[in-house]
Amino acid sequence: MSWSVRRQLFILLIVFAVAGGILFLLLRPYFTVVPICTDGKKNGDETGIDCGGSCRLVCMNESKEVIVKWARTFQVSQGLYSAVAYIENQNIDSAVYQVPYEFRIYDENRQFIASRTGTTYIGPNNASAIFEGQIKAEGRIPRYTTFTFTDTPRFVKADPRALGTKILARDPVIIDRETKPKLSGTISNASSLFGVDAIDVIALVYGTDGNVIAVSKTYVESLAQNGTANVYFTWPSPFTAEPGRIEIIPRWNVLSMRF
Repeated sequence: MSWSVRRQLFILLIVFAVAGGILFLLLRPYFTVVPICTDGKKNGDETGIDCGGSCRLVCMNESKEVIVKWARTFQVSQGLYSAVAYIENQNIDSAVYQVPYEFRIYDENRQFIASRTGTTYIGPNNASAIFEGQIKAEGRIPRYTTFTFTDTPRFVKADPRALGTKILARDPVIIDRETKPKLSGTISNASSLFGVDAIDVIALVYGTDGNVIAVSKTYVESLAQNGTANVYFTWPSPFTAEPGRIEIIPRWNVLSMRF
């Protein structure tokens, strides 16, 4: 083989190598699967299928259960009651967007009276309350109340900006406690950067013995950054015991915040 032929073959090999390299780079994305958090596989840095690692969804074996501290029913008027469950989420940076639940109410003989179902969100790293009102007892007196999540709460890592947003309650005052009690207070958005929408505000009135004697709920449509809102709660009948400590709990879905 002459030198000129070898030279031509060498040049052709270089051309084919360059062309092959370019073709490989063009076709590589079609043959290389990039791990994502919705592909139904455990890949990338995931610690479970589509959870853990850089995925927002927290693997179930890596999250702590929500603790239901207590659930009780409170009379509002004749035959009408409100139910409250006091819960605690110990997961520091993760929340639940939506989970279904059920209250079940029984009389002193453990006979079923009524149930109430709903869905709720759960904020990160806090104690909170879930409220259901206007429950009819059909002429019977509730004595026992149960609260359960009817599906397993799935935790999602919250945006750090949401974790830094705090709503504080202060200045609770009760008047007319011997007739038709009224509770007023304020909530303030401690964040200087972000507003908060759709805030449920639940009031728990404790007796001097530390037990809750009355509950109520109101709603604040929005609270601007550094904003403050007055909140009011009323009851149609006097409290059953002398009120002591008051707890006002603002609740909002950190996973639905817009930034």
